Amino acid sequence: MDNRRRIEKIINWTGSILTALLISVLLILSLCSSCQNNKSSLKTYRVKKGKNHFSPKIFDFNNRELNFEFELDASCLYDLKDVNNKTFVSKIIGLSDCNVIHHSRAGIYLGFQPVFNELGLHTGSFEIYSYWRNEGKFQFEVIDTIRANTRHTARLRIDKNYIWNFDGKVYIEKRVKKCNKGIHYRFGSYFGGTETAPHNMKLKLNIL
Repeated sequence: MDNRRRIEKIINWTGSILTALLISVLLILSLCSSCQNNKSSLKTYRVKKGKNHFSPKIFDFNNRELNFEFELDASCLYDLKDVNNKTFVSKIIGLSDCNVIHHSRAGIYLGFQPVFNELGLHTGSFEIYSYWRNEGKFQFEVIDTIRANTRHTARLRIDKNYIWNFDGKVYIEKRVKKCNKGIHYRFGSYFGGTETAPHNMKLKLNIL
């Protein structure tokens, strides 16, 4: 009788361990699947050498807020010798303002430019800009410096001013021309200025 009880205990103990192991494996698989899905939520946008617009293009109406994640690929890096215009800021994504037909008259976007050393060579990092236009005149502010191939989150809200939340830090830009009515459209990634991409580039975006 004692042997039978010992055998039953061993069987129950073994069953409990196997159940715990099975649950652990299922949890690990679930977490791995979640990580992969989260990573794959970033969509790739590309621009070819000699072009400006990244594709596929982004366009959507009536947005006063913009929430997104992004990752600048190392292919977006370039050296100063590769371009003629040294001062332009490329665009990641943004919103038009004040019911304008084109956002070059009024709008705000998140921009980027490589960080260069004294020889004009990129350092593997990007300066991230808040870049906005009012009545065709532009202003910009460097809000952060990031490394290539790193993931970041940003939120833009158009209110009395332009309000950014970038990786948890808030930046407020003065909105000179204020209009509470009208269409705000979302526009996508663009290399330049008038300068075109010196080589094929790509970045990743996830609009939340």
